Amino acid sequence: MHRKFLLGEAQFPTNVAILATACTDPYLKVFYMPSQTKGTSGTSFVMLTLGVHLMVFTDSIPLILHQMCGVKSTAKLVFQRDCSQKTLEAFAQLMSKRPIPVIGGN
Repeated sequence: MHRKFLLGEAQFPTNVAILATACTDPYLKVFYMPSQTKGTSGTSFVMLTLGVHLMVFTDSIPLILHQMCGVKSTAKLVFQRDCSQKTLEAFAQLMSKRPIPVIGGN
């Protein structure tokens, strides 16, 4: 179903909500890969690309998130905020999972 939507062959899935935020902080040109978020009901993913922070919710989506969805809601909301804290948290998490190579060390 999701693939058919992306191909333009189906309507937006009823079990998905997307919150889009235009970031106003200095990390506008940063990108990080989609990753699963913790602490939310259901399954959700987050990503940042070129100043747009996206949260994608699937399964068990509270009504308020459907009402705030930038695709399905009547208002087609896009939020605006400083995303620097979330960006720094995402990079800290990424760095904690990868060894940092030592260049020129003995």
